[in-house]
Amino acid sequence: MPEPRSNQLERIVLSVSRSDWQKTAMTISRSMRECEAKGIVTTYEEIAVSIIALCKEGQLESVGDLSNWRHSEVRLRP
Repeated sequence: MPEPRSNQLERIVLSVSRSDWQKTAMTISRSMRECEAKGIVTTYEEIAVSIIALCKEGQLESVGDLSNWRHSEVRLRP
């Protein structure tokens, strides 16, 4: 049985995230490149939803308004 798409995206987001703060837009961009390399068709918006879910789950930490990708930052939870 294939892995659910949301799990794939969340795993990719976590793989490109860092322990230091980086712009949400950069995390989305890196995630998109990783998806393209793996042949996963997605959108920037779907990746952003995964980032928000990971923040709610406590796996990522955020500052700023996550809906404003260039004015918010995320990092792996210490």
